[in-house]
Amino acid sequence: MVIGLAFVFAGACVRRCARRFLSIEGRVEAALREECGVQGGEVLVALVSGGSDSVAMLHALRSVQDRWEPRLEVEVLHFDHGLRAESASDAAFVAALCERLGVSCRVHAWAGEVAPTQASARAWRRRVAVEAVGARRGRVVLAHHADDQVETAVLRLARGARLEKVFRGMDVSTPPFARPLLAATKDDLVAFLRERGESWVEDASNAEPKYARNRARLDVVPGLRTLSRGDDALRRRVAALARQSRALEAWINAVADDYERRLTRADGLDIADWGAVPEPARLELLARLVDRRGGRAPYAALVDIDGALRTEPTTTWSRSMPGGVELRRAGARIEARRRDEDRLADRRVARRVADLDILLPDDSWTLRAARRPTATDAVGIRDVARGARLELRFRRDGDRFHPAWRERPLKLKDFLRGQRVPLVHRDRVPILVLTAVEDRVIAVFLAENLTHVARPFLHPPPSASVATADDDDLLWIEPPFSTHRDENDDDI
Repeated sequence: MVIGLAFVFAGACVRRCARRFLSIEGRVEAALREECGVQGGEVLVALVSGGSDSVAMLHALRSVQDRWEPRLEVEVLHFDHGLRAESASDAAFVAALCERLGVSCRVHAWAGEVAPTQASARAWRRRVAVEAVGARRGRVVLAHHADDQVETAVLRLARGARLEKVFRGMDVSTPPFARPLLAATKDDLVAFLRERGESWVEDASNAEPKYARNRARLDVVPGLRTLSRGDDALRRRVAALARQSRALEAWINAVADDYERRLTRADGLDIADWGAVPEPARLELLARLVDRRGGRAPYAALVDIDGALRTEPTTTWSRSMPGGVELRRAGARIEARRRDEDRLADRRVARRVADLDILLPDDSWTLRAARRPTATDAVGIRDVARGARLELRFRRDGDRFHPAWRERPLKLKDFLRGQRVPLVHRDRVPILVLTAVEDRVIAVFLAENLTHVARPFLHPPPSASVATADDDDLLWIEPPFSTHRDENDDDI
């Protein structure tokens, strides 16, 4: 299985390299057809800032949309964060471009009381974009390109991500998102626009050193480019490292899955033959153990615990981990417990929220619900009857979820895998369940406040009758929060 996955990754890299010799339109079409599996009639919601990358992407999408039967539907979203004096003129530029190209355009302005942070702005854009696709078949199309891959690798290296994650890179397809320009460079896109006599706007904030990505682009990448003897050589080396990272990640997960099935005992692991497990899999198993209890597992701490398991006598000892988790060894067993577990034993808490009964995992959790919009990051959920009972919990075996872009539901674990949620985190993703004859997962809360609403409950509904924010049948939910959740993700 692992060898097969490695060949899949290698094949994807070969196809991506081959695309470099196609026109920009050819690269976009090939990526959408081959890796994204886009079919005729689908809607492509393009996020266009007005910069050269997204403007080139829009022109390419407009050029190839008629090559599908039936033709693709292209729409544009532009986000005005209100952080720069030029933001209004940028929005006007994008709107005028879309009018000239005959493409529908919606401009969304930040409505928060305080200026957005990078994280909150990114979460806002993602949420609005996913809602724009709604229940239709389609993708949110992003303008990331080959140079962004290099910068992303630099940022992950600086953050201390795990080895198999550092150079992994972004995927062309992570439904509902698509990145059809990953085989193109910034220079390719600028040349494409100049050949067509097209203009774009420059974002002055791209030169501000306060942003980490800007520092990577302006300070680090030029030195790497010099050492690699050119842009092309640097990108090829990063691509080769990405292929190795993906193969390594696949191997570690496959081996760890096998040992996890054999060694798992309730909330712990049987470590009687711990030394026989390959080291990368040992560290992955420990990380999963900690993560399932809501903690974090830094690499240095994992190495320390692994060494203690192999060398110290089989007595009872414990190690504290970030996030309030304690690993305890007792003879031939190691288990993870929250340090506050005794206080929170049998701690599910019922709350009356709006006109609903909501069951929360414990008294540290907060979930706000109302029949009117409550905040910019609140999502509307339709057809939740008054007096219904909701439960906020984590995934259980048998849970199914119906994404907005699919005709039918699928296993929740498969949905989380498709969203690139690491295996160790899939049982710590909060979900909102409507409890009735059988539980129905109506919302999944992913990282960065990105909320996916199940297709049958999506607002607006996929019909001619569009619900509005004033519809009293809508339930507005803000992403849940817990003082025990640690939002710092080392597997970026």
